[in-house]
Amino acid sequence: MRVTFFHVGDGDCVLLNATTDDDGCERQHHILVDGGRKTQFRDHAREELYQLDSIDLVCVSHIDDDHISGVVAMIEDAVRWRVHNHLRASDRRSRKPRFPEPPAIEEIWHNSLFELVGDALEPAIEASLANTASALGGSGSAELRRHAARCQNLANGERSSMELSRRISSRQLGIPRNRPRNEVMAVGEPGIRRVGPFTIRIIGPTTEAVADLEQRWATWLRANTKMLEKLQAEMLEDEERLADAVGGSPGADVATALGDGTISEPNLASLMLFVQERDGGPTVLLTGDGSSEDILEGLERQGRLDDDGRIHVDVLKVQHHGAEANVPTEFVVR
Repeated sequence: MRVTFFHVGDGDCVLLNATTDDDGCERQHHILVDGGRKTQFRDHAREELYQLDSIDLVCVSHIDDDHISGVVAMIEDAVRWRVHNHLRASDRRSRKPRFPEPPAIEEIWHNSLFELVGDALEPAIEASLANTASALGGSGSAELRRHAARCQNLANGERSSMELSRRISSRQLGIPRNRPRNEVMAVGEPGIRRVGPFTIRIIGPTTEAVADLEQRWATWLRANTKMLEKLQAEMLEDEERLADAVGGSPGADVATALGDGTISEPNLASLMLFVQERDGGPTVLLTGDGSSEDILEGLERQGRLDDDGRIHVDVLKVQHHGAEANVPTEFVVR
């Protein structure tokens, strides 16, 4: 197995490669997990990835913009090539795209926010995220500007999630998603999938985490709506008080509404995978932005921990980019 980590800004983009030999006929198999941010994907990953003939499986761990938007960029590139090839086949003029044609994608794993929280809640979340980012973006408080950036990142990721689902649907590119039943991917029985020489064990999200996600978003939405109403009322009442207000009382409300930023709601539903090449082959643990507790729980459910509750893997993709709160010492010593 070969594992390639692409430099895609502050996001993730990981390619797994292995070879099968069927009666002397070798075939390359590829799994791509996340795509990082769109610009960095195009600058640092696109050239190498577009040399591949096909990708067996593309996994989007969750909807944060630094994980999903590069995948959306690849899908948009595929759409441009699909249009170009159609026009040329119809003897119509079309300017060839300035980048190579993306590889064919055989399947995508992607849990959209729409599916995870339902059609009633999802539009309200998107609007609240965008409004919060706009309201706090010009704050004199560095802490609130960080909250604004986080909300904007989530809003962008949610739009990317909707765009991805639309583009790969049967009405457009027709790429199979979450086979066999096109439902949310989560830990289940047996929770094992095989892709070429790869055995993939889904260790997260748990069905409990998926069920809990809607309630967490509903709670966030209520708290955030109250915070926005308070902030907007102060802006209308007295612009001179805004600087003090944003740095003072609404700041506490924002911290309550958005949390401390270590484990956000989308992260709790990260698609996390334990991948092994053939039986007894090298192993890779792909953790998205999940929590250490959920990772260990998922590994235990899949029977991957030994009698002492420990595991050795050949490659660990550290969760949440190594954030201290997500990678405690007790997790590393496992």
